Amino acid sequence: PQLYMFSDSVRRQLALAAAGLGHLSQAAAELETLITELSPRQNPLQSGLAERDRAEVALLANDRIAFERHFANMARLFRATANPALVAQSDRLHSKGVAAAFLQAESAAEIAKISADLNAHAPGLARGKRALELLLPSSRATAGRLYLFANGELSTLVSLPDQESAAQLRDELVEQKVTNFMRGAEGTDATGTCSEVLERTLTGVSQRQGEQPQQEQTGQLTAVLYVQEGAKLHIVGAVALAVGTTPVLDPSYRVLDTIARALRRDR
Repeated sequence: PQLYMFSDSVRRQLALAAAGLGHLSQAAAELETLITELSPRQNPLQSGLAERDRAEVALLANDRIAFERHFANMARLFRATANPALVAQSDRLHSKGVAAAFLQAESAAEIAKISADLNAHAPGLARGKRALELLLPSSRATAGRLYLFANGELSTLVSLPDQESAAQLRDELVEQKVTNFMRGAEGTDATGTCSEVLERTLTGVSQRQGEQPQQEQTGQLTAVLYVQEGAKLHIVGAVALAVGTTPVLDPSYRVLDTIARALRRDR
């Protein structure tokens, strides 16, 4: 494994060097190959680093579509490690994307409006329902389910538009995502897991890492909600969004953080 990691690092550095010399297509192709090779290993750190560098090359090439795709993959993978330093790398690259007009950033006023909206609803069911009402249209999900985490267990708070519509969502996938994320957080001083671990789980579909989901497929997107205070990560809950014929848009991690903080005030 260490030899693999060394080799992967060298390949990434060579690709970035090629990009620095203006050989952007060559660098992009090498990183795309590396991303494909890393996918079966299921190593979020190494895959995330390759996705990060591919996004950087896309930025140099002024390729917005590639940047959005690889940035989203990097952010998902880095946040799955529960490593604050890697999460900070996501934030820095997000800022670069915003500066290049590749990504949109919610203004402080927009985030404050969402927070006020959530806090205007009674704690518990009403606030959770409002959170889902905000997420569903913006993400283009067909249904959603919000979970709360307490005493080491997940429990369903609310499903929208109703239980029948959300029946396709698989609770075991959400539980596994939270469990995996908690394991990743063990290296930090963590009491729980994190928000915005966004991983699309397409049921029965073999999907190469980095590709856009096929529109005719269905599945779900899972986000684990957390609040980070210093080095500690506090579990709040999770949200599952159903993927229909139109691909779900990854919710903004700033919006998810706002939801997580609003729900945590219910404790």
